[in-house]
Amino acid sequence: MDNLTIIKKDEKDHILFECGLGNILLETVDMQGEKLVVMDIYFPQRSRLYYGAMDFANDIKRLDFYMIINQNNIDLAINAYFDNHFEEYKRFVDVDIYRDVALMTYYVDLYSIQRANEGLDDSEKISFSTTLAENLKSFYKDHFYLTKYKMTEGIPQPYLEKYISINAPFKGHLFTSWMYFGDDAKAAGYPTCCASYKIDENTEIVIGTAYSESPKDFISKNQLNTFIIDENIPPLKDGNRIFYFAKKI
Repeated sequence: MDNLTIIKKDEKDHILFECGLGNILLETVDMQGEKLVVMDIYFPQRSRLYYGAMDFANDIKRLDFYMIINQNNIDLAINAYFDNHFEEYKRFVDVDIYRDVALMTYYVDLYSIQRANEGLDDSEKISFSTTLAENLKSFYKDHFYLTKYKMTEGIPQPYLEKYISINAPFKGHLFTSWMYFGDDAKAAGYPTCCASYKIDENTEIVIGTAYSESPKDFISKNQLNTFIIDENIPPLKDGNRIFYFAKKI
């Protein structure tokens, strides 16, 4: 795959990629001297993404290899692909997930054509992409990072922030501060005194404490206990901030 095959279609340049399951034809563009392919992506929303053409070719070759050594079991091949990624980089970044899930969607579509003479429709691609991405984030949750941006002299600079799933159980030592809600929250049935676990600038997980116990004492006594989001208490929104309420399990 070192030599890319360029084909004209609809007056646009496309690259033909040959793999063990068939051919993939993708539109290509030149960006800063590098050939990129334009891929459809179905997660986190329907859109398009750019992928280095040679990277795509090498990743397809890698998938073919895992299909061969796993006797054409596509589930084992996909698992091996992501295991290899983690072994090499020791982490997953959100943009890696989007790119790799898009790649897998093309590959599974070819697999479906080969096995059933019919590719995936859009709803099946959305379902497959969403399920795979969520499974990856769940399985590698301790090694998953989000790409964030901060302004430096008016220029957005990317940085990585560790992903924290608010739906996962967590230990009480993560409650490190406390806060008090006002009368409006109290009137709506929310607790007044709370221990707080800050996820980011706009997101906190809190838990109400008894009137006889200060949040500081609650934090001290519950360092080793396990907590989870209480789905029976609706999140509380305050401007751009959102508070999720926890319970002990």
